[in-house]
Amino acid sequence: MGGMDDAATCLTVGVPTPGGPVAVRVWPASDAAAVRRPVLLACHGWAESGAVFGPLAAMLHRHWTVVAPDAPGHGDTRGRPPPGTPCPTT
Repeated sequence: MGGMDDAATCLTVGVPTPGGPVAVRVWPASDAAAVRRPVLLACHGWAESGAVFGPLAAMLHRHWTVVAPDAPGHGDTRGRPPPGTPCPTT
């Protein structure tokens, strides 16, 4: 118990954006064949964070990578970018 086969390991990374970094939680799949499967993108609702998908990731982590960003002003991502901030093009 407690190994990658029994529990999902969550990594939190900061993805740079023009409005500041966005916190993204990633639960990587433990099955090597998962690299051929699509990544599951989990988007939280209002007043939540990507952490709410921990139980879901725990059920799916053997075969699927689950990615859950924190929307601006939620979880570990700071507030909204200022008005007029350009969207990234790359």
